[in-house]
Amino acid sequence: MDLKPNVMRIFLDKFHIPKLNVQQRYEMLQWFAAAMQLKLDENDEQIKLNKINIDLDNTSSLSTLSNYSKDVLKKIASKTETFVYGDLDTLVHFAMRESYLKQHNGYSQFPQDPNLQLLKEEDFNSALESIRSLQSQHLDAPKIPKVYWDDIGGLDKLKKELLKTIEFPIKYPHLFKNSTLKRSGILLYGPPGCGKTLVAKAVSTELNVSFLSVKGPELLNMYIGQSEENVRKVFESARASSPCIVFLDELDALAPRRGAAGDSGGASDRVVSQLLAEVDGVTSGEDADTSNFVFIMGATNRPDLLEQSLLRPGRLDKLIYVGPYTGTQEKTSVLKALCRSYKLRPEVNLMNVAEALPERCTGADLMQVVSTARSAAVRGLVDKIKSGSLKESDLSPDSVVLGVSELWQGVESFRPSVTEGELAYYESLQYQM
Repeated sequence: MDLKPNVMRIFLDKFHIPKLNVQQRYEMLQWFAAAMQLKLDENDEQIKLNKINIDLDNTSSLSTLSNYSKDVLKKIASKTETFVYGDLDTLVHFAMRESYLKQHNGYSQFPQDPNLQLLKEEDFNSALESIRSLQSQHLDAPKIPKVYWDDIGGLDKLKKELLKTIEFPIKYPHLFKNSTLKRSGILLYGPPGCGKTLVAKAVSTELNVSFLSVKGPELLNMYIGQSEENVRKVFESARASSPCIVFLDELDALAPRRGAAGDSGGASDRVVSQLLAEVDGVTSGEDADTSNFVFIMGATNRPDLLEQSLLRPGRLDKLIYVGPYTGTQEKTSVLKALCRSYKLRPEVNLMNVAEALPERCTGADLMQVVSTARSAAVRGLVDKIKSGSLKESDLSPDSVVLGVSELWQGVESFRPSVTEGELAYYESLQYQM
């Protein structure tokens, strides 16, 4: 609470309005459906309501929705973790707009008798996408990313470990209510370009929780006390959008070892102390309500430079090494994920491409191979236009097709982003941490 004590004394009674849980959001959506005489299924009976006598505490008397419609509302309620009353009201009106536009074919056709009360699940999903897009325009606002497991090849063992660690506290929060059982944070470490950030985003998408990504240097400020304030604001924003995953990238810049040489005036130590206090606050497990759930993930290329007290039990005590992709099978899986957005010629065999590459490659290395292949395909189209064998008006996004020759150019131009010596160093850290 930011009000000054002199102002606070004016108000004798203070009431805290908690965030809505899933059941409350579901009941509120039911109430909206009844109050607006909406139908989510042809079998629903529209009911005529006297708006003066609407009772929010008695949703069962307002709605005669079918089981299918109730299931739809339950799904929508589970996707609206951070929504309050006003957000749900906006969601319903946006869904009505989506239904209206579909029936009118985007204002180009006007049916004689449009059914403005009939909504479908896809109308709610489209409305939800619109609201998320508006919310994400605020740069600091946590949001659910659009990164899926299919976008990330390989790393199956890592995916399972992350889901198990984060999913349990969300699904079974009461098991963590006892203060002796604290939620563990996760530190992902390893060479750059191995997909640490992508994996963190995919976990957030898979569990449908908000995601707040912050790079360590972004929080640092030259003015005394401002860096600590920035750290506080990050966690305040996460708590306001819970359940939320806070992803601290380049953590070694934000939380170096305390007492390090060159720390003028102890500024870095104060930031580390503030970070430790915030981490302790969200991992204590004192509140079993998932609406107050904040999970911390960190990522670093130099775990040896981190403040070691940050890695003690109850903080970021689960360390997971994210290394390069090894073996033909893993590299092929990643190449398939990277090529999903491109057209491939029938003769292309990505396993052959993977076999031609070094035994160990980072995700960034494989991305460079595909990018080089795409550039080669684009150059080929430009050459055809210049020679007159292809008209520019005939081009479309599907005109860029990757073939064997293009992918082979990517293989031939391959340059590893991490040397064998650097990989050996990172692997040795597994036994030191």
